Amino acid sequence: MTAETALQWEMIWDVFADNDFQNQVRVLAETLSLQPSSSLRLIRKAFNLSSQNSLGQQLDLERDLQREAGRSLNYKEGIQAFIQKRQPNFD
Repeated sequence: MTAETALQWEMIWDVFADNDFQNQVRVLAETLSLQPSSSLRLIRKAFNLSSQNSLGQQLDLERDLQREAGRSLNYKEGIQAFIQKRQPNFD
């Protein structure tokens, strides 16, 4: 399968030229480094459990994880940063 086919089938979200690949990896890494690590951890947990959970179990898990994320200091920081029109400073 070609990268273009995988993109058309939505198996991947983007395709990059070989000479731009490292730059795009760097951009993605920088973007991820600015995100709240606790939220990324919860997303990874939900994703990892999704293949073994029933739909009901997964929805319950995601509800619980969203509640946890919504009570976090990072959530509060994100809201404050939005209100103050500044970049958030996640821990």
